[in-house]
Amino acid sequence: MINERSRKAQFQISFGMIFSIILIAVFIVVAIIAINAFLKISCTASNGQFIDELRKKVERIWVESGQDVLFESSLGNGVGNSCKIEEVCFLIYDEDQKGKFKEEYEDFSNFGLNSEDNLYFYPQKKADLKSVKINYVNMESFSENPYCIKAENGKVKMRLSKDQFSGETLVKIKRN
Repeated sequence: MINERSRKAQFQISFGMIFSIILIAVFIVVAIIAINAFLKISCTASNGQFIDELRKKVERIWVESGQDVLFESSLGNGVGNSCKIEEVCFLIYDEDQKGKFKEEYEDFSNFGLNSEDNLYFYPQKKADLKSVKINYVNMESFSENPYCIKAENGKVKMRLSKDQFSGETLVKIKRN
């Protein structure tokens, strides 16, 4: 005669096994959070490097007048979509929106504007460095507000120029 109790399958897990499974799950979650933090730091550093390169190039052209230079630099467009910057925009804080970049203007308004800054990253929600001030830029030369330059494959290209013979004192920025 077969005992009824032996027919039922029993699944017994020790406390040590349950604790090990919980620890593995916690380690996986912590690793994912750490990887995301490092990717975000990488994006921020890359965008900071872009800003630094642009500032240096604008200041050099401002000092050495009579130049027309193609500026090309990478943005922090890392793995995935976590920090993908689509456009670099120049915005005059005190003026209303004009031109075709209405969506960008609304995005800047929603995230708040700093009246001192003139360079913004779009979309704002994907940029840790929301805005900065680039000195010596001729903001009055822009026909649009904001004046945006699209990033192609993570790179932004713009033409920087200053003509000493026409009496320009600031650097003009144009799409390439």
